[in-house]
Amino acid sequence: MISALLFPVSVIALLSLWAARTLTAPLRRLADAAEQFTLGRSDQLLSEHGPLEIGRAAKALNEMRARVRQMVEDRTRMLAAVSHDLRTPITRLRLRAEEIEPESLRREIIQDLDSTRDLVHSALSFLRDQAHTSRQVKTDLPSLIQTLCDGFCDMGRDVKFMGPLHLDADCDPDQLSRALMNLIDNGVKFGTSVTVLLHARPTGGSTVIDVKDDGPGIADSEKQRVMEPFYRGDAARGMNEHECFGLGLSIARSVAEAHGGTLTLLDGAPKGLVARMTLAA
Repeated sequence: MISALLFPVSVIALLSLWAARTLTAPLRRLADAAEQFTLGRSDQLLSEHGPLEIGRAAKALNEMRARVRQMVEDRTRMLAAVSHDLRTPITRLRLRAEEIEPESLRREIIQDLDSTRDLVHSALSFLRDQAHTSRQVKTDLPSLIQTLCDGFCDMGRDVKFMGPLHLDADCDPDQLSRALMNLIDNGVKFGTSVTVLLHARPTGGSTVIDVKDDGPGIADSEKQRVMEPFYRGDAARGMNEHECFGLGLSIARSVAEAHGGTLTLLDGAPKGLVARMTLAA
């Protein structure tokens, strides 16, 4: 009698487990896709097959992702066009400012125009990098980083590289160079020496690059905000200076994310800042 009752109960339990897994697996894929969606890389479209409700949800998510990308691309093109068009009147104003008297007033006006010009140039560079799709080529990272460090040393900066002699990675060398230059430039701007450390990559692991400086560091409350475009906090190592536009860290983070990685700001020991960039394997 008991065995006769256990059989249908077991069948019902197995069918329930199968049905639950059949329904939850597509839902889990939807949740994972929503969490992993970024503008920096082209994700594959979600499969729209399966139960009717799951298929409709996947189709809606695919369409939403396409609309978001199109909206961001339209905004980027508009802002880039405005920034580009601003360069001409700024140049004309600077030429006319050369005739202003007295000299003290002329110097102040020219300084403001130069600062505005640099801001427009930085904005154009940031928007261009945001819209650019990363190309992947095999690159020798130690050679790339050493070349960047040598360039700063030629300018009288104390920048050194530590890491393996050879380490190949699939990346966009132009974008990665731009990101690392921003991080190194940020380090020498607020410190006296910078060390770029490339960690030996474990099998199947991510590539980790640390850019360490001996400057005053950044408060924990500011570490996330300083990576936002154009943010300049008074507590963020003097980032209220006129020559800083708050784009260097934003560009570096965008490049890291375009490579499937992250950019994290950590406290140095005994002082300073460590900008840790990880690149997906």
